[in-house]
Amino acid sequence: MNDKTSQNQFKYMYGVLDRPIVFFIGLLFAGVAGNLIYELAHDLVKYKALWKAWGVEGITLGLLIVAAHLVNRWYYHPKLEREIWGLRQVLRPKREEGLSHSYRGIIWLLSPAERSLQIARYAIAKHKLGLGNDAFGKGNLEVCWCIYGALDDDEVLAELEARLKELKSKLETLGVRVPIESYPISVPDAQQTFDAVKDIYEHKIRDFGLSPEEVIADITGGYASMSAGMMVGCHSLGVPVEYIQVPYFSQGGRMVANPDQETWNHLLIRPDVSDSETGA
Repeated sequence: MNDKTSQNQFKYMYGVLDRPIVFFIGLLFAGVAGNLIYELAHDLVKYKALWKAWGVEGITLGLLIVAAHLVNRWYYHPKLEREIWGLRQVLRPKREEGLSHSYRGIIWLLSPAERSLQIARYAIAKHKLGLGNDAFGKGNLEVCWCIYGALDDDEVLAELEARLKELKSKLETLGVRVPIESYPISVPDAQQTFDAVKDIYEHKIRDFGLSPEEVIADITGGYASMSAGMMVGCHSLGVPVEYIQVPYFSQGGRMVANPDQETWNHLLIRPDVSDSETGA
């Protein structure tokens, strides 16, 4: 596993990298606790003479715990709540969106790119919270399938699985709880993605009582070869696909995706290219 994967998993498991003050307090706590344990192990016979020093260290540990709790309660929790509230407002359904309603199922492609994770959260959250004419919080989404591949590379596979865990955690933070079914493929190419999409539409959706018309495939994430395979697979089945349109702007001589999700939009692409449109 590479260093980047380890950092992603560490951040997902403990969350301390998002809370540097608490992390610093934790380091102080570990230092004081380690010193206290060392003294107990080496000077236990002299405990009567050292009880005052141990008492001070014990009180320090207690104060550090209280400080960490207060920082979490009065600083980080309100900050996180404000961020979640703001993001949920961005995710409110709009009548001018490219899709007039959400779907009960969505098939998503995942790649190691950070942008893939961001857009996946946006797309899944929108289908759960509402699209187009849906009432806010009344989206139809019931299940999501995530297709990903790693060229038989264990490090890349571990990173993708870590990203999938992070995606689930970010969705739960938004109050979006939906089953995400993993669909790993050995090679992230057009053919295997094509086969995976057909298998999901022809077999997997039955386990959830869904019909092909109630499931949408999203070609935004994943590698270009995977998007091509998904597009061809959906065209052969006669079902539409969606694409998350993200505006770009020039910055320092290169094109950069606009991070403001207010500017993002769902586009619907129907099987008949001549009749493609942006309305559902």
